Amino acid sequence: MILAYRNTVKRDKNFTLDLDRKYLQKHPEENYPNKPVGFYYQIKNCLFELREMDWGRYYYNIKFKKGVLFNTMENLKDKKDRKKVLVLKNYDDVKTFAKKYLYKRCSLNWVKVTMDYDGFEIINYYSIKSQLTENKEIYLKKYNWFYALDFSQGCIWNLDIISSVEYSGKYKEYYIN
Repeated sequence: MILAYRNTVKRDKNFTLDLDRKYLQKHPEENYPNKPVGFYYQIKNCLFELREMDWGRYYYNIKFKKGVLFNTMENLKDKKDRKKVLVLKNYDDVKTFAKKYLYKRCSLNWVKVTMDYDGFEIINYYSIKSQLTENKEIYLKKYNWFYALDFSQGCIWNLDIISSVEYSGKYKEYYIN
C-alpha cells in the first residue's frame, strides 16, 4: 500500500466523497469550537502514529486537480487565482495567520479565510503547539482556535479543487514505523 502525503481515514471501506457538497462557514460567534467546516484529512500517517483509531481503519488517498497551490501565506499573498490551500508550517505562519483573521478575542473568522483560500493545512502541529503554549495567557487570547485541532491535518471547504478520493487500503499495525 502506498500512502499519499495527504490522505483521509474512514470507518467505511465504501466511502465516497460528494464532490458537489458545499461547505459554508459559520460566523465566529456561532462557531464553537472554532474549527472550519469542510473535508478533513491527515498529513502522512499522524493519526495512526498517535494510535488514534476512532476515525476508522480505511485509508483513502486524496488527489487534487492540476494547478492547486499548496504554499505559505508569504508565498500566496500575491496570487489572485482561487486554487489555493494555505499551509501553516511553523510558529510564524500561525502568528501571521491569526493576526490577519482573528475575530475578537480567540476566535478566527473562517468566513473571511474562505474568501482568500479553498482550504488550509497545519503541518508540524506539535512543534507549533509547544511554542504557542509557552505563554498560556497569550495562547488563550489569540490562539485558542488552535486547540480545536489535534494533529497535522488539512481541511478543504471548496471541494472543486479535489479530483478524487481513492481507497488505498486497511490499516495494519506494521504500517507504523
